[in-house]
Amino acid sequence: QFGEVELPGVWVPPGFVMTEYPTPAPSPKPTPAPTAVPTFKPTAAPSIAPTAVVTPVSTVLTPGSTVVRVRGYNTHITATAIDGTTDVYQVHADGTGAPGFQVTPLWPYSIVQGIRVYTPYNGHSRDPMKFIVEGRNGDTEGWTIIAEGDLGLTTERNPSGMAIESTPTEPDMAKIHDEVLFQNTVMYSQYRVTFPEARSGSVAYGTIVQFGEVELPGLTVPPGYVLPTVTPVSTVLTPGSTVVRVRGYNTHTTATAIDGTTNVYQVHADGTGAPGFEVSPLWPYSIVQGIRVYTPSNGHGRDPMQFIVEGRNGDTEGWSVIALGDLGLTTERNPAGTPINSSPSAPDTSLVHDEVLFQNTVVYSQYRVTFPEARSALMAYGTIVQFGEVELPGLTVPPGLFVMTPYPTATPTAAPVAAAESNAIPVSTVLDAAAAPSIVRLNDIYPTHWYHNNVNIMDGTTSKYEMRMDGSGLPSGLEVTPTWPHSVIKSMRVYTARNGNSRDPTSFVIKGRNTDGEAWTLIAEGALYLPTDRNSVGLTVNSSPSAPDMALNHYEATFPNTVAYSQYQLTFPTTRHPDSTIVQFAELELPGLVVPEGWTCGGPGASCGNSHECCSEFCLGTGVCSDVTTQ
Repeated sequence: QFGEVELPGVWVPPGFVMTEYPTPAPSPKPTPAPTAVPTFKPTAAPSIAPTAVVTPVSTVLTPGSTVVRVRGYNTHITATAIDGTTDVYQVHADGTGAPGFQVTPLWPYSIVQGIRVYTPYNGHSRDPMKFIVEGRNGDTEGWTIIAEGDLGLTTERNPSGMAIESTPTEPDMAKIHDEVLFQNTVMYSQYRVTFPEARSGSVAYGTIVQFGEVELPGLTVPPGYVLPTVTPVSTVLTPGSTVVRVRGYNTHTTATAIDGTTNVYQVHADGTGAPGFEVSPLWPYSIVQGIRVYTPSNGHGRDPMQFIVEGRNGDTEGWSVIALGDLGLTTERNPAGTPINSSPSAPDTSLVHDEVLFQNTVVYSQYRVTFPEARSALMAYGTIVQFGEVELPGLTVPPGLFVMTPYPTATPTAAPVAAAESNAIPVSTVLDAAAAPSIVRLNDIYPTHWYHNNVNIMDGTTSKYEMRMDGSGLPSGLEVTPTWPHSVIKSMRVYTARNGNSRDPTSFVIKGRNTDGEAWTLIAEGALYLPTDRNSVGLTVNSSPSAPDMALNHYEATFPNTVAYSQYQLTFPTTRHPDSTIVQFAELELPGLVVPEGWTCGGPGASCGNSHECCSEFCLGTGVCSDVTTQ
């Protein structure tokens, strides 16, 4: 006889198999990850077991997890600290140390890689201004500091009881919050979050700290999981990834664009812009460093001769151009249905193809590949483009190991801290209406016509702006001196006007200088692929440093630049109709950074708040400029 028997262990999802060290590369077709909240009593005959081992989550602190107060005293229910709403959690310091809370998440193993704090409905003097996040594995183990630092919460408040709608890669941008990301690869089963300082001062007896919600974004993982290393792959577009057509129409299965064979993929242009496809790869985070296109079995007149590869992180983020250029496919054909045997370092040389490699160190989770020109003609209504296969060679990377957004968050709540350290502030455009009097129009025959009002070009609306060529043969454009005296531009966004798509600019040249007598220096030049869809007149442009207004018709051309200028010259050499004498659009934005005089980008090892501050355009999660190839 005995009094009790216990079988200590861990709860796991149905069918779970523990692996000491998973393979460095993901399986070709990982199934969806288990839910964040495992069932405590799985069924006797579980369904087919999930095989994924890592799940990015908006917070590892799932509502319903065990929460207890750390130090201090309060009259609020402790669970409101992580209940998924902005209901206030308040704790009074008792003089024994920094107060906060401790959580044992429902999902027993996780890797935390950031903290998000949302403001409550009142009491901004009680906002936490410093944080400490600690972890441990079991009640008897000592706490280990994962990260500590400053919070940059504003005094703006959130209404009480609002549901937090965040994602693994982005906080709830509709709520007042601050997010601090940090590098961490260690798994814990318990977390402690404390706040040594409030806005009113360092925590002492009687000091009150309060907030609306705390999230710890990161990964839920199985026991013993170790983050994999960067893995070179022949293509990040694994067969089985989600593929959708971009513009145009077709009768072919879209998945054949990346099915690993030379089966033909064909799309008919519909006149709205360059057609192609969009992919959400099975492995969620990758760095693309090239494009390979294989010919199909017929139709060499339909071969793509130009390409654009773009990336983004999440459905709501604007697309950023990774690379664009020419393709040199020959007229030779590949047999249909032939498997492609390529490697990370080489395409399948037994098949007819073209490969273009390019430099890129930015991590994305979604890709768009489009083709502005076929061998037969530029894309117009009815033009057909086709190919046998597209590969995007590059690297798969573990979630959270790198800074996964090319720009800072759309609402840079942490900007006060980053700006004070780096003296560089991200903006949606360096142009503003106050700079309109500085505009000098170039090669424009009617510079004073009423509907050419200079302010229309940068008034934040879709009011039309026109330039009429003066017959000199030189491209129309403008010179402008922004109100902020020094800036580093990273892209150009053009929004379409209400009519006249034949007048849309199809190419651009941007130059910069710092004094009136200085020679202009080329910053960027390239193609513009504006859609033929129009914007209604007078609409407000709601853009951010990281994304254009996705509700409006536009095109964004991005380019590498780390040099600050105080004046800009923009010209538009070509239009959609080659004989048009008018260039027109609704709004022009130059996203980038406003910087102090003498600002320079940071080299390897320099501190950074975002990737734009680094000469290498790559800011590690630890806040240090680097180059991905050295990691």
